[in-house]
Amino acid sequence: MNRIHSTAAQRELAARELAKKRLLPFAARFHESYNAGWAHKVIAARLEKFLDDVIHKRSPRLMLFMPPQTGKSLLVSDMFPSWALALHPELRFILTSYSASLPMRFSRYIRERLKMDSYRSLAPGTVLHPEIQSAEHWETTVGGGFRPVGVGGSVTGHGAEIIIIDDPFKDWEEANSETIRSTVHNWYPTTLRTRLQPGGGIININTRWHDDDLSGWLLRRDKENLDEGIPEDELENWDVVSLTALAERDEYVDRTFTIHSKPSPGAVQVRSAGGALHPARHTAQEWRRRRANATSQQWSALYQQNPVPDTGEFFTRDDFMFYSSTPQLHDYPVFHAWDLAVGEKKNNDYTVGLCGALIPYGDRNALYLLDMFRGRVRDKELYEAVVNMWMKYKHNSSRIGMEYGQLFLSVERPILEAFEKENITPGWDRKLIPLSDKRVRATPARTWMQHHRVFLPKNAPWIETFQSELLRFDAGVNDDIVDALAWLVRMVHKMPTVTSNTLGKPRDIYGVKPLQDQLRDYACGQDRGNNTGYMGA
Repeated sequence: MNRIHSTAAQRELAARELAKKRLLPFAARFHESYNAGWAHKVIAARLEKFLDDVIHKRSPRLMLFMPPQTGKSLLVSDMFPSWALALHPELRFILTSYSASLPMRFSRYIRERLKMDSYRSLAPGTVLHPEIQSAEHWETTVGGGFRPVGVGGSVTGHGAEIIIIDDPFKDWEEANSETIRSTVHNWYPTTLRTRLQPGGGIININTRWHDDDLSGWLLRRDKENLDEGIPEDELENWDVVSLTALAERDEYVDRTFTIHSKPSPGAVQVRSAGGALHPARHTAQEWRRRRANATSQQWSALYQQNPVPDTGEFFTRDDFMFYSSTPQLHDYPVFHAWDLAVGEKKNNDYTVGLCGALIPYGDRNALYLLDMFRGRVRDKELYEAVVNMWMKYKHNSSRIGMEYGQLFLSVERPILEAFEKENITPGWDRKLIPLSDKRVRATPARTWMQHHRVFLPKNAPWIETFQSELLRFDAGVNDDIVDALAWLVRMVHKMPTVTSNTLGKPRDIYGVKPLQDQLRDYACGQDRGNNTGYMGA
């Protein structure tokens, strides 16, 4: 009998030691029915490394993307703080979510767990402070603690070694509100981020709702900073783990719990293409039912962690037509359209300029896009960019179009002065009246794209950016390229079909006016302007 008791005691001691070392055995100790799958093992391993990085002040950053109701909050927001405090009772946590109710609930769970005999047997040194035990803020006797807060709430006076953000948006409607997204974007760096202690870590777990949700915004800022030459060791450098409801390809996990799409040494296949994330909880058939009752954008964002379908919705991959070699322009007119956003700051939109040649395609016109400018610029840089693009195609350039509004009126004179330095007076299209609904504004461009009347230079360095923005419209962050394309199509969509043999030759020194000028005048209506210099004469 004594031998039996001794064996049981040994097993209990071994179980305690394992629960201290590993997060999943700890979770199973307090949730006997906890059924972890391979995905949870990946997350647990990442969290264990994260804690080690925090203890050694390596400033870790971790993002975890998972579909709704797949156990991410239980493991990350409940079990992980409980386990970490068992090992390091001096750690301070801030847990935040879209409202205070979720972090407050976990605060109570963790606080009560610390009082349990089963917890005390694991962590006798982790004891609640007798006078600081409210759900809004509790501490341990050695200075650690827990502070729950809703997005937008105050955390003044509360520092933390670990900040956990658990879904900062309540639902699809909130995430698709630009106003609410801006509120979250502003609150994170000005309030929440300021409470992180040197060397501390941040965990951001969420379902991807939108291209510009907090995760997307943070990742984009890192990329922009890197592109601008900021050293990598000065960036946040997020470690991203993205887990889809249904596998889009075969998936393998190696010894470091990194997920791969191809076999690699030491890696084990965890699911095949089409397989469910955690079949014991949600079968592949159940996920497919959800897919059948959601839009492609909703399915791609909420369940596949890609806020915009790769195939696009408003514009699709089938809409894109390409050319490999630059077309002979002959006398075909080239039109320039600009979407303006003057300013250099990262939160500004981009200024985008597109130019395209109007060339016959069958019995209709088609636009062959020739060039694109995209950047955040100051006034002088804008004027130079507009003139430079015109001069690049000066023997064919016909008209410039910009949204006719206050911004255009503020830059019209300086741009004309920049052209005057080149002895050119370009024609302006003043019919591009603003439309507030961006989908309505972009509809003519989509129509031309769908009818394969827009051709793109296959090897242009900007083509990937162009395609990406169109495919992400209108759930993406930026729509400046779409707007520029919309203006370009609106400038030419009612023009008669051009033919090379009827356009005539470029204007010569005698001032002969070919049909190209007439086409330009047609686009302008009664506002013909001064056309004497459009060929660069």
